[in-house]
Amino acid sequence: MRLFNWVKWVISFNLINSCMQQIYVRLIDGIEVFVPVVAKLLDGDLFEIMEIPSFDLNDFTSIWEFFPGDVVRCETKTFSDGSSGLLANELISSTFPDRKFQELIFLIVYSQGKVKIENLHGFEKEIKQFCNLHATFQKNSVIPAIKEWVSKSCEF
Repeated sequence: MRLFNWVKWVISFNLINSCMQQIYVRLIDGIEVFVPVVAKLLDGDLFEIMEIPSFDLNDFTSIWEFFPGDVVRCETKTFSDGSSGLLANELISSTFPDRKFQELIFLIVYSQGKVKIENLHGFEKEIKQFCNLHATFQKNSVIPAIKEWVSKSCEF
């Protein structure tokens, strides 16, 4: 019986782990970085991002494109060192609070403050929210791209 339980545990452990894969998530921390994270394979090229130990939403020096719990579509990417891996490149769904607002922040930072409001379709509510917080972002943001975007894009 003990051997049977051990074999059963090994099989279930392998099944769980066979669904888990390493994918990469884009992070902006002054430069673009691709961070390896653990994700659960859902179907084909769809993955759910598991916990990210270094993820800290309050750390404004690191802007993540995708968050723990996000379901993302991945594509194969060849990195500058010649290696390749699966890169999360499209958000399919999320249960994260204020996810679209966080996505807007990433788009502003990723474009270095150059994304235009007219190119941000579907973000009208988040842009209004963002511009309503302009004083906070102007005063507290350590990211020049956000300060630049707010000063150019928000009507005061």
